[in-house]
Amino acid sequence: MVKIKLAMMFTCGYALIVVIFAASIVRGFSRDHGVLAIAELAVRLFHLGLPLFALQSLTMALLQAKGEALLASLLAAARQGLFMVPLMIILRCFYGIDGIISSQLLADAIVGSLAWIVLMHQLNHLRLLAPNAKTTNIAL
Repeated sequence: MVKIKLAMMFTCGYALIVVIFAASIVRGFSRDHGVLAIAELAVRLFHLGLPLFALQSLTMALLQAKGEALLASLLAAARQGLFMVPLMIILRCFYGIDGIISSQLLADAIVGSLAWIVLMHQLNHLRLLAPNAKTTNIAL
């Protein structure tokens, strides 16, 4: 579980730095004010969801290691195929380009929540399989 904490700390730290310096980062690519406004929002929202993506990736790796390829594949497909594309279509109708940009963060939030539920279920299952084993490595 140390790796989950480390991955979450790294992605949270990285995301925080990028969110804080988003304006400076996007100015390195364009000076157009219209582009800067859209790019700044996109960079911030993308990086806010990054810690959730780390959780998704670690959960998928655990599932694959346990031989549960179908559940791992569903979790992987859920981010873009099941949630992001439909959210892009729906939110575009109500919020335009901001809705399209926001759809990735919302999809990450939904799939991150699902990944957390699956991860907790899997860790509880592992605890039941080895009740006498040290649980310090299987705890957040």
